[in-house]
Amino acid sequence: MSDRENEPQAPVADRRLDWVDGAKGVGIALVIYGHAISGMRDAGLLSFGGGWVASGYFIYTFHMPLFFFLSGLFVRRRAARPQATFLRSLLVDLGWPYLVWALICALSMALAARYANRPVEHWSFMELVAVLWRPPGYMWFLFALIAYHLATYYLLRWLGKWALLVISVCAYTLPVAREADPKILWIGLHFFLFYAAGVCTGPEIGRSLALIKRPAPAGIGVAAVWAAASAWAYSHGAYYWAPTVLTAAVAGSALVLIPLARLRNVSPILIYLGRRSLPLYLMHVLFISGARIALDKLLGVHEVALILPVLLLVGFSGPLLVFETADRIGLTRIAGLGPSVRRVDGKRMRSVEGQVPAV
Repeated sequence: MSDRENEPQAPVADRRLDWVDGAKGVGIALVIYGHAISGMRDAGLLSFGGGWVASGYFIYTFHMPLFFFLSGLFVRRRAARPQATFLRSLLVDLGWPYLVWALICALSMALAARYANRPVEHWSFMELVAVLWRPPGYMWFLFALIAYHLATYYLLRWLGKWALLVISVCAYTLPVAREADPKILWIGLHFFLFYAAGVCTGPEIGRSLALIKRPAPAGIGVAAVWAAASAWAYSHGAYYWAPTVLTAAVAGSALVLIPLARLRNVSPILIYLGRRSLPLYLMHVLFISGARIALDKLLGVHEVALILPVLLLVGFSGPLLVFETADRIGLTRIAGLGPSVRRVDGKRMRSVEGQVPAV
């Protein structure tokens, strides 16, 4: 997207940053793996304290902070638009996908209640209406992101970007950020810090990371910090969104960003996944849960070595197949799967700048 509608459109190649798409590709891959692991854990297929669960914990320390950070990078450009344009874009790009897939998620949870890890009790039609203020399951990410975009549009105009960062730090440190009810409130207060950091640094962060003179030692250093901080938090039973895990969240995100920002040619696979991170996020849990229930409950397959590869295969291929089919027939917008993704000049693909699974 251009900064303003009345400005000339820049070439897609100039508006996109491959390292951002690559980082989203890494992030969505980690999300899919993490949800496959957590789903098997909650189903009793994996024991707490085992290696698989530990790997999921390590990933959870930073994959959502990473996504929120990436989600904020281009917000200042969006906020420069007239209010009507900004609100219309927010509704089309995130509001409609949230509504469509939150309803599908709520219905799926009700229909599969007898097989679900967290059974839904006393379900009623009001559960569908409640998605307007209480996101079901993993849809909390889009719900929070919409709220962030909306609040930031006005806060940037009234107070500026650094005041936004101060507000996010205050929200993160408030006790209510860990005790608020409903859950979406404390989730929103917690992750706003990472989103605001993305807003404040903007796409300039890529140029800053690329200036690191010794990327290999820097990468090894942040990897060591992330591993040590994650191991400490895991051994002490800290919840992976606790303030004590902040060091791991920052170091883990840097571990992804530093090498990608310095690469001249980011992996096409990561770019491909990153530009489809929204449909992957919207659908992957449905495919993973369905495959796990079919294997575990219906077919009696309980071996992790057999189940995990199937869940990962289905978690990636199912959403991609649905999206590519919808894209081919021009129904991505109507289906709530975000913008069409098309090849440009044989190398690049059209996408909405700054949108994530938009995790």
